[in-house]
Amino acid sequence: MLWSRLRRKKLKPKIPIGVKDRRRYILFKVEPEFQGDLSDLLRKARSKMYGVVCGSTIDFKVMYFNGSYGVIKCTNKSYSDVIFLLVTCLPEAQGYLRILSISGSLRKIREVLNREGKPNII
Repeated sequence: MLWSRLRRKKLKPKIPIGVKDRRRYILFKVEPEFQGDLSDLLRKARSKMYGVVCGSTIDFKVMYFNGSYGVIKCTNKSYSDVIFLLVTCLPEAQGYLRILSISGSLRKIREVLNREGKPNII
């Protein structure tokens, strides 16, 4: 009966805040510039390191990458694994990685970018 009312009103059941994972944004810089698809490289490294079953728990999304600066969105439980994947997959691309900031909001990431001298790239 409850589900029929939800379907009729087209409401989605709400997920409690304590059940959802909090998100983290990782701001990084690659030196020298990397030409290629970073998200594909990270996915291949994830399946190689963790396999299909364990790798599915590491959720990330490359939000922005211009060759030198990048922002990756992930959860608070998997950000250390995402950094590990970045460090392991970039030596294949002959690049150096520098983590500039890890934050829970994009506003803080923009502030760090303004301090670096790269405003308005996100």
